Amino acid sequence: FAEKFDIVMPHFWARSSNLIARTRQPGGAELWSYNDGPNRLGWGLHSWANRLHGRMQYAWLLNKPNDHPYAPVQRGDFEYSGYHPGMQLWAVDLAGRLHPTPRLLGIREGIDDYRYVYTLERLLDKAPASETTAAARAWLDKLRAEVPPYAHASDFTDETAAGDAEAEFDFTARMDTLRQQAAAFIQQLSSRNESTL
Repeated sequence: FAEKFDIVMPHFWARSSNLIARTRQPGGAELWSYNDGPNRLGWGLHSWANRLHGRMQYAWLLNKPNDHPYAPVQRGDFEYSGYHPGMQLWAVDLAGRLHPTPRLLGIREGIDDYRYVYTLERLLDKAPASETTAAARAWLDKLRAEVPPYAHASDFTDETAAGDAEAEFDFTARMDTLRQQAAAFIQQLSSRNESTL
């Protein structure tokens, strides 16, 4: 099945694990993801770790009162789940101007995370062997192994419950720390060989 198409774009969840595995076999289609977590992890390190060629995110709008992404109090059962309907919005109209929502800002941060690890990998492709290149490759291998198989997973931060404000803070802090480490390796490799940029 997977070898008969140019692109296979499954939901990235446990029910698609066989299709994902078959697509990754030699001669399989390009692997994309569908509806794979509208968050920083999904649009960043998860896409990188799974070597995805692309992704598409389904979004819908719910028209309940007070589901606005900037509303101070959210209603409904989403309040403590780390997600609420208003977060499906990527931009909102405030006083005649479009403003990004926290979701869109998180997606942008994820894309930037991807850019950092991608840049580091390209530099390593050209860099001569050294202690720095060995350390950077080992760090990337460890990072790829730590990224959860599905971007909806909540186990990328010290196993704290998803939706908890402390867990969100821990997640953001961890992602920022990972990006800083990638940037440090990029800077070290770039200063050693300016011609690689």
